[in-house]
Amino acid sequence: MRNSDFNSRILWHSIVIDHLEQNNIAWSIWDYKGEFGLFEKGSAALFDYDLNVKLLEAMNLFVPDQKEFLIQPDSAEINIYSDFVGRLINIDPWASSNIDYYSSESINETGYGIYWSGAPQYSSIRFDFAPDKDFSFLAENDFQTDFWIKAKGNVESLDIRFLDTKTGEAEHPWRMKYTLSPFDYQSDNNWYHIQIPLKYFSEGGSWDNNQWFDAIGLFDWSAVDYFEITSEYENFNGAEFWFDEIKIINPNAVAVKDKINLNNEFQLFQNYPNPFNPLTTITFYVPAVGQQHAVDLRIYDILGNEIAALTNKKLSQGKHEIKFDSLNLSSGIYFYQLRAGKFIDTKKMILLK
Repeated sequence: MRNSDFNSRILWHSIVIDHLEQNNIAWSIWDYKGEFGLFEKGSAALFDYDLNVKLLEAMNLFVPDQKEFLIQPDSAEINIYSDFVGRLINIDPWASSNIDYYSSESINETGYGIYWSGAPQYSSIRFDFAPDKDFSFLAENDFQTDFWIKAKGNVESLDIRFLDTKTGEAEHPWRMKYTLSPFDYQSDNNWYHIQIPLKYFSEGGSWDNNQWFDAIGLFDWSAVDYFEITSEYENFNGAEFWFDEIKIINPNAVAVKDKINLNNEFQLFQNYPNPFNPLTTITFYVPAVGQQHAVDLRIYDILGNEIAALTNKKLSQGKHEIKFDSLNLSSGIYFYQLRAGKFIDTKKMILLK
């Protein structure tokens, strides 16, 4: 009922449903969200906040009390995509291109990644935060975007950017962007790990109402509407891209700008969370050439005493995650060490109880 006014829509539902129920005719609603849905138009479609109360009452349905939604600053990791699109995030691609959100090409041993090809200039993989997000704390405390990228073909630069919320006709959706270049990854069909502190992003203006507006310092980290990966500078011309594990992470979790060629070497990552209590996750990557070696992962205390052996066997190529439970340990500094063939790497983690 896109073209009906609000009151006429309410009246139509009331008359039709009263007729159906008076004649013992079963009925169902067409949609949960959208034009025939249960929520206020233009809302984030949250059940406790955005129900269309008058419509639901006209349908003789019980309506729970609605609350006012107040955006609070995020202070923890944001999962944008990990096998699936993150919670309270909608897919909203911009312009025509081939995007597969469930490609079998993934950095994980099992799982999905995002495949992107055939993109004209200015196309985007677009994630819509619903409701909008307040990233002011993350920006002030050096959080960073974190994702994996693999590319084939001749596209050198992409924009990674956030768009804030347009609050009225006189306002514009301002951009905060970072341009990925050959210094960040190569188009050689290998996975690269990219980490970009939010403080490295810069204002990028706004395209609104078919008009360009230069940046004037008005981007608002407290009202972020979209996260985009954009072919800002050229069309793909046959190039292909894959993305996986797209997140905004705690800066204590990983080192800044840690880029690797995954086909050639083992890699041990910083545990997350760190500090932790009682659970933490240790992540490492096994390259194709490393599958012939047993992978040995052990935990040690500060005196070098072995605390736990987490794995000691051959593993398949890909990223592996192992959870470590410190339930019976006291607070302090611990080390975890990965050994495989000639590869040895050790990292520190902190247990706080």
